[in-house]
Amino acid sequence: FPHEHMREEIVARIDKEAAYRYYGAPPNNWSRAQVDQQVLKPLAPGTLQATRVDGQSVMCYQIPAEITIDRQAISGGDGLDQLDAWFASALYPKQG
Repeated sequence: FPHEHMREEIVARIDKEAAYRYYGAPPNNWSRAQVDQQVLKPLAPGTLQATRVDGQSVMCYQIPAEITIDRQAISGGDGLDQLDAWFASALYPKQG
């Protein structure tokens, strides 16, 4: 499962300098290179076997409004949502 926050459509919503400040501070203390790798480098769309972009997926980091360009938070997920469950069942159908 790809990390949803690494999809081009979500990465495009993130203010890079704000992300460096946010993730560079405690508790993460990430370097700029770590922020690039973990948050700002989008996955290549041609390499994905995935659903539509799902900002509420369990595979999406919670992105606070303070680091998005549109100042709208990306909620992320705290469990499998309906789309996650459907995708998992499509990839791993029940046997027998």
